[in-house]
Amino acid sequence: MADILPSVTETQAFTALGTVIQSVVGCPVIRAQVNRTAMPVGDFIVMTQRSFTRLSTNVVKSTSTTKTMMQPVKWAIQIDCYGLLAADRATSISTILRDEYAAAQFTALGYDMQY
Repeated sequence: MADILPSVTETQAFTALGTVIQSVVGCPVIRAQVNRTAMPVGDFIVMTQRSFTRLSTNVVKSTSTTKTMMQPVKWAIQIDCYGLLAADRATSISTILRDEYAAAQFTALGYDMQY
């Protein structure tokens, strides 16, 4: 039997978020590594998963041949900025993520943003 996997994987979600952030900053955006991994040199931004919380029971849609199950979740990511422009970059990121700009960027990447 084949695995039943989410339609959007954790890696895809991190990649999409990194792409959106990268559109407004001029430094590398990376996913956090395991403990004792050296940090990059210079300016950079790190994304770390903090939690993955179920919001409700499954939403199920069925046809005569298929069954689609959706698990509504809240995905919390910590974004840390390092370097001389860290505070300014953090402000820019928090601003775009609460704006139509980010929703349009995610939509352009093929993700349905329901906000």
